[in-house]
This record gives sequence, C-alpha cells and structure tokens, in this order.
Amino acid sequence: MAHKGKILTYVIAGVVLGISIWLAEFGGWTRIRELIHPVTIHARSNSSGAENDFYANESIRFTLVGAKARTVFWIIDDQVFPPGPLAIDYRFQFQPRLGRGIPGGHSVLAVFEQSGNYDLSQAFYRTKNVMTSANIRIDSNEARITTQANLPTDWQLQRVSLMLANDFRFEDAPTAAIPVTTRGGRAEITMPATYVAHALGEPRPDDLAKRLALETDLWLKYDFADANQKQGLTLVQPLHATKKGM
Repeated sequence: MAHKGKILTYVIAGVVLGISIWLAEFGGWTRIRELIHPVTIHARSNSSGAENDFYANESIRFTLVGAKARTVFWIIDDQVFPPGPLAIDYRFQFQPRLGRGIPGGHSVLAVFEQSGNYDLSQAFYRTKNVMTSANIRIDSNEARITTQANLPTDWQLQRVSLMLANDFRFEDAPTAAIPVTTRGGRAEITMPATYVAHALGEPRPDDLAKRLALETDLWLKYDFADANQKQGLTLVQPLHATKKGM
C-alpha cells in the first residue's frame, strides 16, 4: 500500500508540475481568463441603440470588449482595414445583388495581439437592405444636395447635416443641421457653399468641387423619426460630386 501511495504522489506531483509549467510558460493563465471573460465584438446603433438587425447605411459603433490590446485589425465583409482602435464607427452598405428590402448578412472580424499572441473574435450581423444616395453640386456660391432614402413609410426624414468620416469615427461637421421638407424619402437642400467649405476646412469655395470629386471624407447624415416621434434612426452616406459641379 505504501508503494502505491508513493506512485500516486509522484503522479499527482507530475500533473501539478505540468499544469504549473502550462500556466507560467505557455499562456495558460491567459487562456483561463479568456474562458472566464471572453473577448467579444459588441455592436450598437449610434441612434436607435439596436444591437442587430440594422438598416443598410445605419451608423453603428463596433467595440472589441475584453481585449487588452492597443490596436485591432478590423476585417468587415472581407474588407481589411489598417490598424485601428478598439472602437470604430461603420455602416454596412446597400447590397445590390440582394435587392431592396431583402435581409443581408455581414461578418465582422477583429484580429488583435494580446500577451504576445495573435487572436481573433468574430461576429455576424443582419441588415435590412435599404438604398440611399447623396449627391452634391457646387454652383458659384451655392451648394445643392440631392438625397434619397428608401425607408419604410413609418420613418420620416426630419433633417440632414454634414459630417466627416475620419480615423474610424463619424463626427458632426462644424455646421448646423439643415431642416428639410421632403416628399417620401427624397429631399433637395440648398445651402451656401461656405457651409461646405467650413466643414472641410477649405478656405476657398472655388476648390470644393475638385476636392469633393477626389475625396469622400465629407458625408451626409440623415436623421429620421418614427411615426410617433419616439424612436430615432440615423443613416450616413458619402457625398459624391456630380459631373456638372466639377
């Protein structure tokens, strides 16, 4: 019996030693922490607070939760982004192959370095496939914006405003929101060209058309409200210069 007891003691000691080595040398503690507090991707609408079933072009904040990392490689629908922060703003685009109103699926993948190892987290989201468009034409000292948002009729467009899409963030441009009168989801807005120049930090309105033709950092933000004015929805769309305005 004593001999068997010694063997059992050696076996237990060996197991304990192996576990200790795994914990200390091979990232065992990290793996245990990941099992207890897994790294996940959290999505939330910047307007409605929804966490799934978004609209196409809806402004969404993605956050990598639980990771001890400074930068993340975000891969969204096979589009690879440069290293970015743990939280980014994004919008899923309209999918022409699906047609209007057809639900679409999207993949969001975050690759990050933690404790000397690369790891990843993945999540899947659904969108309601609605199409929006936004065009701008610069004529002399005037900017004319034409928008279209094909949302269900229970959503009413309240106002539009200029915004900037820089460094993984959607930020309101330094101009006032523009109240609009619409018919359905279509609206035409006229504003001084200086509004647009100020938003882009462009001192000369004459250079706006050229810049808008080359860059897409100026976006349009649509603010909608439901029929009861109790819930909001924000869609975002790059502003594209029309040929006539170049």
